[in-house]
Amino acid sequence: MSAPNIVILFPPELAREVLLRDLVQKLELVPEELHPALNHDFCAKRMEEDGYILLHYYFNGSFEVEEFYYWEKPSRFHKELLVDCESLLSVTYRGIQRARRCFQVVSESVGELASRCVVENDHGCLLTLEEICRCLNADPTWSWEREDFPELPNVASSEWIE
Repeated sequence: MSAPNIVILFPPELAREVLLRDLVQKLELVPEELHPALNHDFCAKRMEEDGYILLHYYFNGSFEVEEFYYWEKPSRFHKELLVDCESLLSVTYRGIQRARRCFQVVSESVGELASRCVVENDHGCLLTLEEICRCLNADPTWSWEREDFPELPNVASSEWIE
């Protein structure tokens, strides 16, 4: 089974140098040398015996923005946010606590932009970073790793559910 992967899409006002610095420092990541054959602009990871977190940052996330925009189920609200996004952070992880901490660090770093950052949860749903962090703050056991969010009225069921 492959590791879960979430994608966070950011609006153009993102201070990416600040975000990447915060992620490396607060998650204690090790930046990786970029491989010329791969198209990411930044890579860092933290490997431990009981799991890992691997981040890839792309200055140009237009392919994913377009792909998610043409999904049928996301709300108009999320689609309108998508068209303003341009860069993305791909987060691959083993151990949900690492991903929860990553969400916290990203949210703290982007501040008010969290309401305009769109997250694809690896289950065919689009949520805002703000929605995820609000739910995690209210209930630390809450999870984005599912296909339906009845508690969030703007979030459509998974794109992959018939």
